[in-house]
Amino acid sequence: MYTDKFKFKGDHFSVGEELFSEVNEKEEKFLAIEESVKEGYFTLHEALENYNVDEIDYLPFAISRARAQFRKYNSQVQAFKVITTVISVFDFSIENIFDSESKIAMTQIKKIAQNSAKSKTHEVPSRIVGKSSTR
Repeated sequence: MYTDKFKFKGDHFSVGEELFSEVNEKEEKFLAIEESVKEGYFTLHEALENYNVDEIDYLPFAISRARAQFRKYNSQVQAFKVITTVISVFDFSIENIFDSESKIAMTQIKKIAQNSAKSKTHEVPSRIVGKSSTR
């Protein structure tokens, strides 16, 4: 379509290559964070700090990684498990980030979500797992 093949190329990359390289770089960081926490080298907060990643950037990755596990359960349990994941990404013990009222509230929300997910762990029948609607 274009006679000039290099019309939309930057210094070293095309726009698409530049966008994909950023995505790959982020995903590599997220995987490294996940692995370093899993292996016990760092807490999640330490790993996020070491890799210079904000909690809000890491959150979608954490939820997407747990998605297959969440699908085993009904919608109500899935909601509580997502809430627990969201809360676990943020470190409420750090003094400078949350005031005491917020820490208390988040601790209570976490307990409620964990207890609700445990008490209502009705698994979705295998024929339904993976479908878009589990209600």
